[in-house]
Amino acid sequence: MDPSQRNARSRPLQADVALGILVKCANDVKFVRHLSDAEKRRVDEAVEILIFVQTTSKRKKYRTFLYSLLAKKIPHLVFLSAVALGQSRVVDMKKGERIRLIGLMEGNHQLRDTIFRSLAIDYKVPQSIDELAILANANSEISSETRCVAGVEDSTEEQRNQRLPFNQELPAMLAKDQAEGIDHTRNANTGRQIQFMYSKSPADHIPYLRDLIIDAVQTSRQWKTEREAGELTTDCLTTMIPEDVNEDISITLWVGQSAGLALLDVLKLQPTWSSLLGHLAL
Repeated sequence: MDPSQRNARSRPLQADVALGILVKCANDVKFVRHLSDAEKRRVDEAVEILIFVQTTSKRKKYRTFLYSLLAKKIPHLVFLSAVALGQSRVVDMKKGERIRLIGLMEGNHQLRDTIFRSLAIDYKVPQSIDELAILANANSEISSETRCVAGVEDSTEEQRNQRLPFNQELPAMLAKDQAEGIDHTRNANTGRQIQFMYSKSPADHIPYLRDLIIDAVQTSRQWKTEREAGELTTDCLTTMIPEDVNEDISITLWVGQSAGLALLDVLKLQPTWSSLLGHLAL
């Protein structure tokens, strides 16, 4: 290989070059509609890095990049970034180029096909910050319970830091960059964090949803933003279908804040979890 070619390959990617790689990969994926084993491993790695607290500099940088995409409500780009670029290429880019790449990806129509959203769901990429927070907190609790059963104590500060709540860690990383004048997500709501979870509605109250849910969805910021942009589809409704055919399908709806609180009251939902206290005894 020519030395100049080898040096070019080893240089950090510029944002426009990285976008070209993404678009080519997206076209290939759109045609074959499945991933190679290596591509599957890169997606699995990205999901794992998003869910679990990271301690190495490279994995933290990659996690912040992926989180920025998720905060913009474009989870299919988390999927495509993992498939086309992977951790090493993203991390090797200069910070400014990574941030510029996010904007280029967001504005590229070739990366918007619904097949990418479907594949992202198939490969278990979290579809929102809310879903990621639930997965992260659930895995943190499982990890803590496992250590307790095994009689293992965290003995170092680094190990203790790995149990930091999700809602403290990633937003803090983004806030640090924003304090330096770097905005990963521009208008995205990066401060969105789960504060409470409610459940345990009386069974005979469920029929009330029929009359309330449409108006509740249409008052959401997500719905209004999509309509203002002239979009013909909506991300206000997401379904997650498990591999086991005997398991239930999960449906997530985005509703406006006031309408959502009204639903809590009408359905007599009870608080089951809080970011401060964890699971709440009923």
